Amino acid sequence: MDDYFEAISCDPSERSRVHLPKCLWMLSKGGSSPGILCQTLETRGVPLPSWVWLPWIPQLLTSLYRTEGRSIRAVLSRIGKAYPQALYYSLRAFYLERRDVDRSRTTSGSEQQSSVAYAEELMSLLRRSHAALWSSLEAILEELIVKFKPSFDEELLVYVTGIIDRAESHTDRQSLITKGEGSDEEVIIASIKKNISRISTKFFRAPAPESSGKKDDRSRKTAEFKRKYKSAFEADFPTENEEHEAKEGDEKLTLSDYFDRLKKWR
Repeated sequence: MDDYFEAISCDPSERSRVHLPKCLWMLSKGGSSPGILCQTLETRGVPLPSWVWLPWIPQLLTSLYRTEGRSIRAVLSRIGKAYPQALYYSLRAFYLERRDVDRSRTTSGSEQQSSVAYAEELMSLLRRSHAALWSSLEAILEELIVKFKPSFDEELLVYVTGIIDRAESHTDRQSLITKGEGSDEEVIIASIKKNISRISTKFFRAPAPESSGKKDDRSRKTAEFKRKYKSAFEADFPTENEEHEAKEGDEKLTLSDYFDRLKKWR
């Protein structure tokens, strides 16, 4: 690795830079604790011109949650100071992904926790070093999110289609296991009801967003969507509380009923 870095330092042409991925691969095989390879990166790799690392930003970010994360952070810091636009979007996506992964796990390894901490430090560095550029990039990103955000109708269609697909897959799998002895409808129905409850909470029971500035249009669309679909959806799919309030003689929905009503909504 030292020889590769020396070659790039002497002549940063494509012929020598092509070995950088091999250096990153060697770091990933360096063991469970920082060793000579990490030291080599810090002493010989970090001082290299920042632009030689630009094609390998995704690989550098992936290395943050491995043993070499601390050394890689120094490389990314130099890239952030010299080429903030090249790093911004990839770093932001990495941070959000790793943060969500850590939140979804009951126990997280120290390396994974450090990767989020490293990403936060790098984002803070970009914000301090290039405040005006950071604001511009955030505004552009927000505009993209708003423009490409699916409508409520499209989101509801995706959720309903997903419930149907999962339920049909579960039914087919159960039929193969039981070989004609009857599928476990109660389990499938319970899963459908759970997902329907989530849809109801997300689309029809969540509080309306505050009406201010850019959110006015979103608030209007939310209110229109609820007026158009809320009553019909809750009539077809009564929530758990409504079922408890129903009379004892009322007939419960069967699996076939759920399939028919979900397909009607699709």
